[in-house]
Amino acid sequence: MAYLSWRFVEQPFRDRRKVSGHFIFVASAVSLCLVFVVGTLVMWYAKSAKNRILSGDVPLVSPMRASCHASDSNYIDPDDACILGADGGGSKPSIAVFGDSHGVELSYALSITEEQPVVSLTYSACPPVVESGLYAPSKCAEWSSKALTSILINTDIDTVYVVYRIHKHLHGDQLNWYPDIPPIDEVSGEIRTARWGALVSILTRLKDSKRRVILVLQPPELAGDIKYLTRSEYSSVQYTDIYGVPYSWWERRTEFVINHLATIPDGVDILDPSLALCDSEHCYVSKKGSLMYFDDDHLSVAGALYVLKYFERSID
Repeated sequence: MAYLSWRFVEQPFRDRRKVSGHFIFVASAVSLCLVFVVGTLVMWYAKSAKNRILSGDVPLVSPMRASCHASDSNYIDPDDACILGADGGGSKPSIAVFGDSHGVELSYALSITEEQPVVSLTYSACPPVVESGLYAPSKCAEWSSKALTSILINTDIDTVYVVYRIHKHLHGDQLNWYPDIPPIDEVSGEIRTARWGALVSILTRLKDSKRRVILVLQPPELAGDIKYLTRSEYSSVQYTDIYGVPYSWWERRTEFVINHLATIPDGVDILDPSLALCDSEHCYVSKKGSLMYFDDDHLSVAGALYVLKYFERSID
C-alpha cells in the first residue's frame, strides 16, 4: 500500500512536467467544494429526517382545540359542544368524549378512526366533579354537571370515553418534582378521595344508563416540555424511538390509581395508554417516527391515533 501510494500519487504530483501547479490548485479547490457540499447535504438530511419524525404526517395538535375546547376564559356551553367528523352529513353522534383537556386530541383522533361524528365535551384543568364547587373551580363544576346531563339525556350516544389527567388532579404536577414524584401532601387526602369518588360516580351514572363506557387512563407524563426531550442524548439506538421517562418512575406515579382500579364499576372498559407507549424499561416520546406528545403530558394527534390503533380490537 505504501509503495502504491508513493508510485502513483506522490511521484506524479512531484513531477511538474506531468502535474502543473495550476492543476493542483484547481483540484484542491474542487475537493474542498465537494467536502463542503457533501457535509451540507448530510446535515440537511439529518435535520430534515428529525423534522419528519417530530412533525409526522398529521397535525401535532387538534385543529379543533382552539374553537371546541372549553376553559374558564373560553366557556362553551355543553349544548353548543362541537361535533367532530360530521362533514355536513347531518348524522347524529353516537360517541362522546367527556373530561378535561386530555380528551381533545382523542376526540379528533376518534372522528378519524371511527368515521362517524363524535361530540367533544372537554374543559381545561377540570377534575372529576359531581357537585358544584366541591374541590373544583365553580365554572368547571357547573360545566361538568351540565355536560354529563347532556350525555345522559341524548339517546343517540351509545359510547362514552371518559378522559382525565387524573394523576395531576390527585397528586399535583410532576414538573416541579421530577425525577421524584410529588409529595403526598401536594394534594390533600380529602381532595384526592373526593376527586376519585367523583370519577367513580361519573362512571357509574354513565354505565347505569346502559351505555358502553371506556375509561382512558392518563398517558405517561414527561420529564419536561417536548422540545427539550428530542435532543440526541434522549434518543435510543433506533433514531425514531425517543425515550421519555423510565417505566419504574411511571409505576410509582400511578400507584394510587392502579391500587384503586377495583373500585371502578363492573363493565367499564379501561384503556391504559402506557401499554402502547412503554416497554419494561422506558416510556417513549416518539414511536415509529411519530411524536406521541405536544408538550409534557398531552398526547399529540399522532399519539392518540397510535394508542387507538394499539387498542383497536378492544375498542371494537
